[in-house]
Amino acid sequence: MSDSEKVTADEESSNILVVDPEDYSKTRKLKSIQEAKDHYKSFIVEENEWNRRLNDQYRNPREAYDRQRSEALAMIGSELLPLIERGLEKGGLSESDMTLEVDEGVYSYFDSHEVDIREIIETEGRILDDGGVKYLPRYYQQKIFRQFERIEQKLGFGLELEEDKDPAEI
Repeated sequence: MSDSEKVTADEESSNILVVDPEDYSKTRKLKSIQEAKDHYKSFIVEENEWNRRLNDQYRNPREAYDRQRSEALAMIGSELLPLIERGLEKGGLSESDMTLEVDEGVYSYFDSHEVDIREIIETEGRILDDGGVKYLPRYYQQKIFRQFERIEQKLGFGLELEEDKDPAEI
């Protein structure tokens, strides 16, 4: 952008800068994903605080906590889903990126030895079981969370690490 393309208001107001709408959309999407991740992480880091708050509001605070934590995890996936679909279309992701192995601890929740993470997103983390609802255990939700982060990395949105081969400078 040249200096002539910048738009400046008078001194009493802020400077206005015309930006590329595509960059703005990407930045907003990344921010939404990060906010969803931070919200989910708050359930892990601040579990006691969440339980205290929910204890005041619900008859079954543990169930409310499990439900809200599951919904928070699914929201990360929901924010990623359009990018996942585009990645599958363009070949940056494969169907194997969409599945996680089901271990003994959660085998009773599913009908197969694999779960498609899109199913977790669509059901907002709920598993229907004989007319009732179950929520995945925390350790398995963390497994799904890490898969979301691997997908972000494959799509080019994750943290990039470079190997430093030079000696450290002090």
